[in-house]
Amino acid sequence: MTPNATPPALPSGTAPPSVSTAVPTPTVSADAAARARVIRLVAFDVDGTMTDGAIHIGPAGEVFKRFSVRDGLGIVLLHRAGLRTAIITGRQSEIVAQRARELSIPHVVQGVKDKRTAMQQLCRQTGLAMTEIAFVGDDWPDLPAMADAGLAAAVANAAPEVRAIAHYIGTAAPGDGAVREFCEWLLDAQGRRDALLAGFRQHGEGSGHEGSGHEESGHDRPGHDRPGRDRPGHARPTSLPDDPHPAADDASGR
Repeated sequence: MTPNATPPALPSGTAPPSVSTAVPTPTVSADAAARARVIRLVAFDVDGTMTDGAIHIGPAGEVFKRFSVRDGLGIVLLHRAGLRTAIITGRQSEIVAQRARELSIPHVVQGVKDKRTAMQQLCRQTGLAMTEIAFVGDDWPDLPAMADAGLAAAVANAAPEVRAIAHYIGTAAPGDGAVREFCEWLLDAQGRRDALLAGFRQHGEGSGHEGSGHEESGHDRPGHDRPGRDRPGHARPTSLPDDPHPAADDASGR
């Protein structure tokens, strides 16, 4: 066809090709919703889950990681709904520690090779059963933690072996909405999402961006405890004991 030429007309009675406008939805197992309803804590991997997996390294070491504000608000929503959060990652990074402080994530476990042991330690520290903990991951080092978790969640581009054991597989890209998508799905499964959304619609709570200080955790809001203050059934926000086999010699460090 020459430039600017009129495309040929469709035969009489032929409908133009349709364009799908359906929004992709997560893939979930038959028992995913039932598992989600009893979750009280969500543990996240970092690289490839909370970030896009890229590691920017300069002469002095790691320079930066890219996080999503929308993902951050998802974590804030979990806190506001009364759920607790944790980070379990194979790499050691001050950037991760800073991000956890910004979001008031109380349990931060870095530099671990055995994430199953870290999950077991998290259960002992919080007093929760493994069935009450969800784990969100993307790659092979996450497999043991996901196998034990009450709810195993995988990001859209997770390794096939991770997807195979996940109760939930998202559609959004890691570091760009994957965490938010899971958080909203979990809150919806627990019947909490609509009330949170109503609060935003009525009062605009947290409607700003991260720079406006609207990603604060529920711990900093009236009626919630601040980090470091004990409350029955809630653990103090301290890191778990170091893994006996740190992953410092692991080049991937996932």
